[in-house]
This record gives sequence, C-alpha cells and structure tokens, in this order.
Amino acid sequence: MATVKGVQYCGWVIADNEPLEDVGAGFVGWLDSPDLVIAMTWSQMAIAKKYTLVMQLKWKRHGDFTPVTIRVGNPDVFEENVTSMEWLVFSDFTVLAVGTSAGALRIYTEQGTLLFQQQFNSGPLLRLRARQDGNIVVGLTASEDVCLVFPKAIARIDVVDLHTVLRKCQARYDRVNRRSGELHRSESFSLRLPYEMWNVGKSTASSYIADGALACVMAPPLLEHQLKRHYCALTVGEDCTLAAFRVSGEKRDSFAGIVFDKVMPAAISTFSHLTKRFWKTDPTSEANRPTEVASQAFGRATLITTLRDKQRKGLSLALSSSGSLAAVTDSLGRISLIDVQALVVVRLWKGYREAHCVFLEAPVDGRAEYEIVQSRRRRRFVRDEFKLCLAIHAPRRGVVEVWQMRYGARLMIVKCTEGCRLLQPTCKFSFSNELTLESVDEDEYIPAQVYMFQGNAGVLQLLNPFARSTW
Repeated sequence: MATVKGVQYCGWVIADNEPLEDVGAGFVGWLDSPDLVIAMTWSQMAIAKKYTLVMQLKWKRHGDFTPVTIRVGNPDVFEENVTSMEWLVFSDFTVLAVGTSAGALRIYTEQGTLLFQQQFNSGPLLRLRARQDGNIVVGLTASEDVCLVFPKAIARIDVVDLHTVLRKCQARYDRVNRRSGELHRSESFSLRLPYEMWNVGKSTASSYIADGALACVMAPPLLEHQLKRHYCALTVGEDCTLAAFRVSGEKRDSFAGIVFDKVMPAAISTFSHLTKRFWKTDPTSEANRPTEVASQAFGRATLITTLRDKQRKGLSLALSSSGSLAAVTDSLGRISLIDVQALVVVRLWKGYREAHCVFLEAPVDGRAEYEIVQSRRRRRFVRDEFKLCLAIHAPRRGVVEVWQMRYGARLMIVKCTEGCRLLQPTCKFSFSNELTLESVDEDEYIPAQVYMFQGNAGVLQLLNPFARSTW
C-alpha cells in the first residue's frame, strides 16, 4: 500500500470506547468543536471538552491502555470548563497542566491525581505555553518557563520555581499516602507558585487578547540595568492584529524609575498630609475612611509596536521553538510571518480562512526514525540536520500544507478529511540545578514535530515533508 509523500503513519487512537464518547468522539467532525482541547507528548494524549478530561490516551503501537476520566472543577459551586492544556515534561517526571475558565491552574499527575492548583486571574486561562530556549542565555542561565495567557494579562512561571513546588507537592502526597491514604485539601494546596504578571490589556492597542506568547529574551532599554531580564510578549486580539510589548518583572533602575518609585510617593504623601491639616473632615463619614488597596501584582509592560487594521482581527499565534519567528492568522484569511527580533512582517499568505499554523523542524534527509525520538536505540540528533518549516491546516480547502522557512517553497500538500487537527508534542525542559552554558548538550537536541490527527478514523500521522513515498 502506498503512503502519501511526507506523511508517516504512527498509529491510531481508538474512538469507540466510553471515555472518548464523553468528549464527543464517535460523531463526524467531532474535532472541529471549539470547546475541545487536546495536548500530547511523544507517548500519550489528553483530550478535554468543557469539564470532562480524558487522560492516558495512547496510540496502538504503545500497547494496551486504560483511559482515565476526570471531572475538572468543583461541580457544587459552578460549572468550570477546561480552556487550555499543556504537558510539562521534566527529566524526572511528567505532569499535565490544565487551565480553566475561572482563571485557575490545575496540575495532574500521569495517573490523573490532582497534585497542585492555584488561582491566578479572574478571567479564563486562554492558553498555556511551555517554552524552552537554551540558546538565549542571560547571566549564564537558560530561559525556560511556562506562559499563561489571559484576556487582558500574560503571566510567566519560571521552570526552576515550578519544578521545586511540584517536587514538594509530590513528596507531601507520597508521605500522606504512606501514612493514611488520604490527602486533605488544606495540606495539598497550601503551596503557592511565584510568578510574574503583566497587564498588556490596559493599552488601547490590545484591549482583549485572543492569543499571546512570550517569544524571547530582549535586550534591555537605554539606561536600564544590563543584567536584568526583559521578554518580548506578543498578543493578537479583536482590535489589534498584532501587538508587541517589552515586559519585565524587575523594579526600575533608570532615572525615571527612581523618580516614580521614590519621589512621587513621597510627594503625594506630603501633599495629602498638608491637605488634611487645612481642611477639617469628619473622620466618621464613610467617604473619608481609607480604602484597602490590594498589592499590585503587575509588572511593567512597554508597548513597542502594533499592527492595526480596522477590518482585520487577530485570531491565533504560532511561535517557533527558538522564538525567532511567529505566524499570525487573522479574520481576513491572511497568515503573516513575523520576525520577532526585528518585529516586521517578512512573508504573507492569503486565502487561508480559519487556518491553524504550527512550526516544525524536519530532517533534510527524511529519515524514518524521525518519529521515534524517545527510543533509546535512536541516533542522536543534531540541530543542523533539521530545517524549520511551517505547517498550515486550511479546513475550508481540506488540505494541510508545509512551507519551508523563511522564503522557501511549498514542500508538500496533503488532503485531510473533516475533523482534522495538527498536534505538537510539548518540549522537554532541560532543567538542571546548575544549568549553564557548559551543561547544554547539542547531542540531546529534540526537534519540534507536528502530527496530523484524523479524528473520524482516529489515525495519527507524522508530518515528514522531506521523506519520499514508500510502498
């Protein structure tokens, strides 16, 4: 039997069992539901719809499996739906991060046990992104984090803090299980994750975010401390096709920052004291009582540039593994390729309405073992052996196209049936307690892969655009 050029068969996810029926499987085009959220690693998959989460889904070549169904949220309070998911893969364990419509982050073990939860924002958690960037190094420390995207804010959790908290939660959970077999809520969720959050929705350029990401580490602005870290935050929304911010969680060290942090509060306090001395007020009146001001959790976000068009709305944002390129889809069927460092549009595709884009790294020689990156018998990969490509799923055309970056030709085009999604396994964090330049091993490089999931048949195929047709 001949296979399509550039597509490598991997297996299938059985869709006629009871757990998958809870998330809509068994109907034609069930993957097209906007409420459906999917996350995958190299060996398993998780699918959620509304408040139902199905874990431990594996394709046939991985052997038998028993899916686990979880009810997310507290049904006694209100209906809390799943809005985003992402696997977090460390060297010693793997967990599933779930974002909800109530702005909460819940982390489950591979067995489906709730390990950690924390409330970050009142709005829904629209997107979870695991970012691993070992090339960009500031102060001899690699930049790895988890990005949380809300309708008007972006938050960042450092991988070092995340690993530390999860290890403590796992140790506490194991200790309680050995003692009594029951874990109380007050003991299990008392730990809190440190994070940085930026209010990128306060600007008129991006009042409501549809998608966003922390792209890369940026150079600090003039008169700022050179060792402090600044990130480039990209957002797309209803009133702005693309907005770029320089965000920093550090306190200001510039001259203007000293004025705002030191001089302004002292001046306002002195003026308020003098005002009370000259104008007598009734201390018992409700209007004169001091209000409780909550501590400001937002960091500084500086708008750099915007791409605005009244007729266009930004829909989704795809980011390459290195953070150097971004693909933005809009409501007019255009796909804009953005150079993140220069913040300019370097390429444009038209006629792709409702498209979904994912970046992938494909081997130039098209080797078949490209799919089994987790196998111990595999040959070590080197970054130079791969080419960066962009996979575009155009549902109205019924095709999946792969283009070589930045200005290359179209490498392949594959017809897909109704109910198809492009899935990408999450990155593996190269976290170490002493992560320096010398500890980054190029031989351990794992390329970004993209799978095509045919929901009606449950078939999972790997996109390998440089591979030849096989018989």
